[in-house]
Amino acid sequence: LHDNDAMGIGVFGATDVVVRKNDLYRNGSGRNPNPTPGSNTMNGAGAWWDTTQNVTAEWHNAWGNRGGWTGNGGTGLDADRNTVNSVIQNNYLHDNANYGV
Repeated sequence: LHDNDAMGIGVFGATDVVVRKNDLYRNGSGRNPNPTPGSNTMNGAGAWWDTTQNVTAEWHNAWGNRGGWTGNGGTGLDADRNTVNSVIQNNYLHDNANYGV
């Protein structure tokens, strides 16, 4: 999953999810559909999940993901707010604009 405007994988408001064995690269910095001055690019991540329970993310190769105009994003894997009981294991996360996990 690569070269997307925002994230390669997005999981929101879900329970009991497994994401496995993906190449996640060069996501983010696409065109913002609602641009304002200074905000014309989107934050990106290889995979991003938010408000979830019991997500397992394993065996991914996530690299080259880019941040947007806010300086956020650009992560390999992003377990965001309101996320409970995530398992993140056996991933190769490298050369992203921001942190790996």
